Amino acid sequence: MGGRAFDIERKVRRREWARLLPGVYLNHTGEPTWNQRGWAGVLHFWPAALCAESALRAANGPGWRRRQDSESLRIAVAPDRKVAQVPGYRVGRLALFDESVQPNKGPPRVRIEEAAIDVAARARCDFDAIGVLADVCQSRRTTAARILEALSARKRVRRRGWLMEVMSDVAEGLGPGVRPSVPHGRAHRPPAPAAWMDRVAEALRARLRSLS
Repeated sequence: MGGRAFDIERKVRRREWARLLPGVYLNHTGEPTWNQRGWAGVLHFWPAALCAESALRAANGPGWRRRQDSESLRIAVAPDRKVAQVPGYRVGRLALFDESVQPNKGPPRVRIEEAAIDVAARARCDFDAIGVLADVCQSRRTTAARILEALSARKRVRRRGWLMEVMSDVAEGLGPGVRPSVPHGRAHRPPAPAAWMDRVAEALRARLRSLS
């Protein structure tokens, strides 16, 4: 805004502004929204971007409730940087930072496919991993094919082989009525449904049931 340090401090003293993080201010003294906290973290650690669960929350909006809004936000920075942690944020280095980040988003964030893979890979169990991918696909902000493409480009991902198998089934049109065959346990794949995107979540969970 072009204000001098004196002017900024005066606004803070008058309680016209509130300091969220060093160098980042809010133009009111009320409780910051989740989006404002996201912007504050990205600006404080800039160049930076929301990642993992925080990137998914930013992409999907307030309806994304896999994490409480009061939890720490996750921030990614380039791999050659060293930053000090601050309360309310968890900062990590991202190997392919420039390729993975969408700087034009508000707040800037890691691409939804990359964020979904990171969250699914760290999930406590396979059911939770599938739930993340199902929710992301059902949001219509990406597709199973795009997630599969992102997975193929990453070699060091926990559950990578299993996740690729599941996403391959979904991308090829695995329907919710899938059942494993008796001799080999391989799933029969019916023709892709007409309203494929409306059935992505069911297809993913059906695949998981067939493997259990």
